[in-house]
Amino acid sequence: MTTLKEDGFLADETGAVMEMVREKYAPWLLEMRALNRLLMRLQFELNGHAKNAQHLACAALFARSLSHAQAAILLLERGMSPSGRAMLRCALEGTFRLVACSREYQTAVVFFDEIHVDLKRKARQLGELAERDRAGMDEALRTRMLAEATAKIAEFGAYGLSASEMATRSGLDNLYLTAYAFLCGAVHSSANDLSEHYVVDGDRNVTSIRTGPDFEKLAGLFLMLGETMGLMADAIYPVFRLANDGQVERHVAALQALTVDRSV
Repeated sequence: MTTLKEDGFLADETGAVMEMVREKYAPWLLEMRALNRLLMRLQFELNGHAKNAQHLACAALFARSLSHAQAAILLLERGMSPSGRAMLRCALEGTFRLVACSREYQTAVVFFDEIHVDLKRKARQLGELAERDRAGMDEALRTRMLAEATAKIAEFGAYGLSASEMATRSGLDNLYLTAYAFLCGAVHSSANDLSEHYVVDGDRNVTSIRTGPDFEKLAGLFLMLGETMGLMADAIYPVFRLANDGQVERHVAALQALTVDRSV
């Protein structure tokens, strides 16, 4: 059996960590897996119109955000707390976009038009490469991509929407300013977020670096995940005219009742 010291989180020994996490957080994981199954069922009920921008955006954003939520659970189960928080942030950002698109058809149109804004940005960034790094680059292709994207932006009036703007359109500003802001540290490896890797003594001197599994304070993260999944479900019910039997809300409420300590 390979050990954490030898192979890190790729080690066979991670199985023992998963057992500890599953035992310690059994009630939370029971609710999370029930939620996941409900959302998976909803995913296969998304029978939208292939030429409806809102249907296309919401279906894809739901699938992407659910996948990120599942990845977050897998990571947290393995004691990979920073990576789990980063993936939770990805799920939350996708949910902002999903909810915004579900609330207004035009937002879904803007969402797709943003493709041209993104292509223009990438074409311009490639043009900023130093001459020595542009060997092998097809300059004619880059120039054509830039010109075509610029023309499409002018034709459609395309513009980009940041995560903050999508949160506003989704009515989730408070979530953006709290949970999302907190989770950004894990994505960007901010100095404050990295502090959990330091082992300090009574005088606040760093004595060693912590690199192994961390499965403390996962309850708040599981709750955050559950609430995000609840928002995802709420967004697609009306768009795809799906029946809401209240099961998702009951599992989210159960997570909220379980989580007395919501610090993460």
